[in-house]
Parts: sequence; structure tokens; C-alpha cells
Amino acid sequence: MPFNLYVNREKPITEADLHAVVKACPHAQRMPDGCYRLTNHDNVPTATVSLQNLDDAQRLKLSVSWTHYRFIYSWSNTFDIALHFAEFLKGRVIEESHYSEVTNANIDSLLDPDGVYVQRHLKLWRKFQSELNDEGFAYLEFPENGVIDKVNEYFVLRVSPPKLGTLEQLEKQLGWAIRLAPNSNSKGVIFDDKTGAPYTNILLRKDGFVQIRPFYFDKPFNELTKRAMDAADAIASLWGGKVQFFSRDLDLNLREELNEKRELLGVEFHQWIMENGSRLELIKR
Repeated sequence: MPFNLYVNREKPITEADLHAVVKACPHAQRMPDGCYRLTNHDNVPTATVSLQNLDDAQRLKLSVSWTHYRFIYSWSNTFDIALHFAEFLKGRVIEESHYSEVTNANIDSLLDPDGVYVQRHLKLWRKFQSELNDEGFAYLEFPENGVIDKVNEYFVLRVSPPKLGTLEQLEKQLGWAIRLAPNSNSKGVIFDDKTGAPYTNILLRKDGFVQIRPFYFDKPFNELTKRAMDAADAIASLWGGKVQFFSRDLDLNLREELNEKRELLGVEFHQWIMENGSRLELIKR
């Protein structure tokens, strides 16, 4: 479930009100379900805004995905957007954690980087990001259908070498920095050796495959997926074997299509996979 802010007022907020306030947003994309996706000037996804129907009223709901790779940045910006909407509509902003009102008078203290409120949400975000990598999920920069902010992994590469080596061998032969998972010599994370940033999950599977997937944390989707594809290609070049996307060989046509589509947001790539999985024959039984 995403984090939500609400804008309400005594007079019901209408669909016309929603369209009117969104006009002031420089980058707003209307989706088929009627919500808008809001993006910042620097092209970072921010939040969705939709009209929520209650029993006796309607209100605006602004939703930020808990798995957003820049959650705190987009989350804090969403408070500013909500206050702007409330001023335009002569309404008030309510945050969902304590169902308390947010105002221009208390926003600075509420969003103090060292304050309890921000630190609690930062801790929760780190927890959700950890679950993505530990449990095989993937992030969504915008919530899907207003409520879904994590889904099953949608970018999985694997290599089928004639014989598996070890992660320690990969680290030495390719000059990678690999941190092994606790109590495991077959699962780890590839780090950038210059910045120390985690980029790629790697697993030596019992069926002989090397599985590679992005390490979801604070990097955009196109950057993570390029690192994953580079890692798969390096392993295939070193150990032999084909690179596959899910269970389909990564031939030239599929590689070109993936290189194009992975420039999308993760949430858009996931939608593309859901719509084209059968055509691409990604899962072979």
C-alpha cells in the first residue's frame, strides 16, 4: 500500500476540480483509470493524484509508492503539491500516518530531515526496499491501480554456462566487488567498485543457471537494468552459455526490444511485460 495524503473540504471535490488543479502541474499524465501521474521538473516520478469517493463526500488522494527509488525526495515534494492543491480548492491536507492536518505553518517542522516523522518514514522505506531484494519483488515508481506499490520481479536474466564456477571466481576474474549474502556462497550482490553502490543481485542456482536481477534501492530502472545486462553478458563471455530473459534466449531481436523498453519507468516496463508476455514467450513450460 502506498503512502497517501488527502485533500478535502466541506464542499465535495469534483472531477472538474481534479482536472483544474492538475493543470498547474508541469508534467501530468492522465491514465486510463482516471488518475494522474505527476512528475517533477527534473523528470523524477512523484505521485499519483486521483478522486476518491467516500460515502458522503469526495476528496483528492495523492499516493507515493513506498518502493520508489527516491522515496523521501518524491514524498516530501508531494506535501508541497498537496498544500498547493488545498490552497487552490480552499481545502485542507490530511496525512495518513496520524490523520493529522498539514499546513504551511507546520510543514517545515514536520519535514525536518532529522525529525522523528521523516526518520520513521526513511526507516520504513529502507525496510520495504530490503524486502524487494530479499523476497524477489520489484519496485514501482508510481502505485498501480492506486494501491499496488510492489510486484513480482519483472526483469530476470539468466546464463546457462556448461559448468558453474563460484562467486569468488567471478569476483577475481572480472574484477567485481561481490558481497555474499549471510550464510551463503551462492547468493550475493554486485557493487560498483568505485562508488560502493549496490546494483545487481546474483544467484548461482542449483539447476546450473546464473540468475541476475536488479538490486532495487536508490537508482532508476534504466540504470539498474543496463548493469544487469552487462553482468549477464560478462558472465556468458567468461564462462560460456547463452543469456536468457526469463526462459527465452536473448536473441538480437529481443535484445533490441529490451534495450528500447528498459528506458521506460519500471512501472511502465511491468505493464509492457504484462501485456506482451505471451507474445514474447518468456515462460516456456
